[in-house]
Amino acid sequence: MASWTPDGVLGRIAPTVTRHLGSPPSASPPTRWGETAHVRDWFGPLPVTVATRRERVEVRYPSLAHAVEVFENKPGALRAHRSALEAAGRWGRARASPAALFEEHNRATDGSVRLDVPYLLVHAEVRAEPEPHRSSGTNKVRRGN
Repeated sequence: MASWTPDGVLGRIAPTVTRHLGSPPSASPPTRWGETAHVRDWFGPLPVTVATRRERVEVRYPSLAHAVEVFENKPGALRAHRSALEAAGRWGRARASPAALFEEHNRATDGSVRLDVPYLLVHAEVRAEPEPHRSSGTNKVRRGN
């Protein structure tokens, strides 16, 4: 599994947008899957071996306007809270927040957007359970007649 880290540019979109709501969302953010400690806590009681490592990927968009448009039209914080923000008259500012975030982290100099985005890669594997102990009864093996 891979998840954006909460401190990375894509992991910060939701908090950047939801701060424009009157109150913060009550649900746990999905970017918690991008935190090693939380992943280990969630899998801790299970018979699972967990390995994590932080990786990076370069994400590109042809323009800043395109990058914002992608995030306002795909499932996520911007789209999920748009109607509430529009009703409260806060949509314009909320929509500008990811644009400012992308500008801050943009590594391109040609008008496009190039982001270096961290994510947490999680590999979880169910541990094999030991074979159940067999009774010490005798096994009879038939040999030819």
